[in-house]
Amino acid sequence: VDFALGLRDADMRPLPSPLPPVDAVILDQNINLDHSPPIFGSGVAAQLRKRGFCGAVIILTGESEQQLEELRQTSSADAVLEKGSSLSTLAQTVNRLVLSRKVTQISHNDRKLATSLRSCCT
Repeated sequence: VDFALGLRDADMRPLPSPLPPVDAVILDQNINLDHSPPIFGSGVAAQLRKRGFCGAVIILTGESEQQLEELRQTSSADAVLEKGSSLSTLAQTVNRLVLSRKVTQISHNDRKLATSLRSCCT
């Protein structure tokens, strides 16, 4: 989570000053089932959102179609893909989600700028 938020380097050492967050995170749903409690990608996704991560979150899983659909409905992920999906499908999903989030951010920033300009110029 801290790496995705730009707070730690690839060796998980704290950074002296934060970097921009990553654009996308791809998680396996079953990260560590032997851990107590088990670590699931959907739980990591929830922690990312709780900590303010605005990038795209994609979960890969080998679960049944019913469980895939449940994850799509209940998780904090933007997309849930079946393990074994083609690299092309994964790349298209990442590109679509990242572009969509960037457009949303630009639109949000434009509205803030317009509001700021109206208030200072009236």
